[in-house]
Order: sequence, then structure tokens, then C-alpha cells
Amino acid sequence: MRQIHPVGFHEKFVASGVYTYYHNYTPTGSAERWSIHELPDGAQLIRVDQNWVSGSPKNILIEAWQSPLENIDSRIERVDIAALGSEGKQGKATYIFEAGRVQVGYSVDGKYQQNEVLLPSNCIPSVNSTLFVGFQFAIVARANGECVPIYACHPFLTYDVKVEKVGAVIGETDTLSVTGKLLKARRYQIVHPCSTRERMEILSENLPSAWIDKHNIVLKTEDLRQESIVAMLTQYARRPEPPKS
Repeated sequence: MRQIHPVGFHEKFVASGVYTYYHNYTPTGSAERWSIHELPDGAQLIRVDQNWVSGSPKNILIEAWQSPLENIDSRIERVDIAALGSEGKQGKATYIFEAGRVQVGYSVDGKYQQNEVLLPSNCIPSVNSTLFVGFQFAIVARANGECVPIYACHPFLTYDVKVEKVGAVIGETDTLSVTGKLLKARRYQIVHPCSTRERMEILSENLPSAWIDKHNIVLKTEDLRQESIVAMLTQYARRPEPPKS
């Protein structure tokens, strides 16, 4: 797995995995590898390595820092992205999220620019990654059917990105087989752009779906509107949970 910054000696392993992508149930050759490590203060460092067979960018590395999970306002505070696009085009971006704004620094083919974008107070970062879908919709679900603003992080799209709103329909709990283990997951259906709660329910049969476990890790996604494009968690490792007192 490629990384922007190597794992430090002070980081403790939390989890890792690999998503394999399918089109009409046939592997596409694209994959997303990821890992999560805990820092001494309880924050988490999340790393993602994406390799796309088609489209652009073809190779993307993502790192995100999330404040300690025990904090009631735990959130992603920083996102770093490095990407290799078509014809060798290179892009790097850093997003630092603060109350009501994000500081953005990015370079495309070595040309650096910086900007500040004002955001709604409840805005959350959105990263084009299957792993981050679970983190994102765990937050969206807390809104109990209301629309939540998101800000998309992308190495080649900075000034043109607008704040959009998404919602989630929370469905049944299911049991999925992942690497030979049976894991329980809740089904979330993604509404983007957002609609009223009543409209969400009407559209629910055709909405993209994600099955997310209790750790907010996506086990499977499915989008019937795009001929069953599916991401499956084909490798998954997690440190043992501490015994209950």
C-alpha cells in the first residue's frame, strides 16, 4: 500500500482492508486499499490508496486526521490528497477544516495556490472514497432524515467545488459474509442531491446503498442505476476489541 507519509512508530494499528470494484458482478481491476491507525492522543490517521483502471485521476493517495472518537464533536480536521491524472498530470491538495471555514492549499503540476472557503457550521468533508462513505453517513444519519451540507475534497477541483446537501435513508440490519466472517451491518441509502424526508422514502428503492458495520466501515455498496456497480470489502482486519468491564 502506497502512502503519503509512512506509518510512524507511535501509531497503533486499528484496522485495514481492501475494496474490490465490480461492474455487472465482474471485477473491473480497480481497487482501494486503506488503513486506520491511532495516534497517542486518541485521534486517528486514515490512509487510502486508490488504483483506478479507467477514468482520471488513475492513482490517488488520501490521508485524513480525525479528532479522538470519544469526543462528542469528533470530526475530520485535515485531508491531504495526492493524485496522478491523465497524461501525467499531478495534483496535490491540503484541506484544513476549522469552525465555519476550510483552508485549502493545492498545486497542479507544481503551481501552488491557497484559498479560504466559508462553510456552514454543520458542513462535513466529503472524500471520493468508499471508506469515507461510512464515516460521512454515520454523521449524516445523526441528522435524523434532515439534509446535511457537504464539501467535496478533490486534488484537481478546488475553487469550482460548491457546498451540496445530502441525506440518508436508514434501512434494515443485515448479515454479510466478509472474508469468511459473518458481520452485521446497517443499510444506508444515499440521497444526493437531498430531498424532503417524504421524497426520500418514495425514491428509496432506487437509491445507491451502502452496508456499514458498527465501526462505520463500509462492507458493500451498490448502485442499481449504474448497472450494479458494486464495491466489496474483500480484505478486512481489525485489532481485537478490549474486554467489556
